[in-house]
Amino acid sequence: MANSLHDMFKGVSPFILHILVETPAALSFLAWPHAQTHTSHAPTLALIRQYGVLLVVVNIIAALAAVRVYGEPGHDRGDAERDAERDAERGFVRCIAAALALYHAAPGSRAVVRMWNAAGHGSRERREGKESRILGKDAQGDERHGGGGGSEGVVSLPVVSLIAHGVCFASLVRFAAAG
Repeated sequence: MANSLHDMFKGVSPFILHILVETPAALSFLAWPHAQTHTSHAPTLALIRQYGVLLVVVNIIAALAAVRVYGEPGHDRGDAERDAERDAERGFVRCIAAALALYHAAPGSRAVVRMWNAAGHGSRERREGKESRILGKDAQGDERHGGGGGSEGVVSLPVVSLIAHGVCFASLVRFAAAG
């Protein structure tokens, strides 16, 4: 499977992959913060929106890193100077990749915990709440319909989150290690 994943994402910048995974999450946190906690507590919603802004900022940093990797710095300098500058920038971008990889470990581990709880290993209250959220039901067990948007559905499933963040983590670690 490692070879097929490697082949599938060969040539795809890990920074672009990060942006593709995190943009829907950022938009969800900004537009529908209540869908993350199912609360209307204003300070909690503000904190979730702040996290959405943080993801947007991190996506901008990832985009800048992608541009620097595929850009041609120092094109007006001699070969030795250009190579030294390119090596320094590459090292800096590798550090950015390592930081982004560290970030992806957190939502990946959160997905594992969500799956663990949904499988019946958490407390009864947590398990029932998680199962209801995963199945798209409200607190009384009735199906939710329309309105609100939010992160319900396939994107909120923990297995999808684990795969997406796992692929991002692996590609960023590989880039950070190999450059």
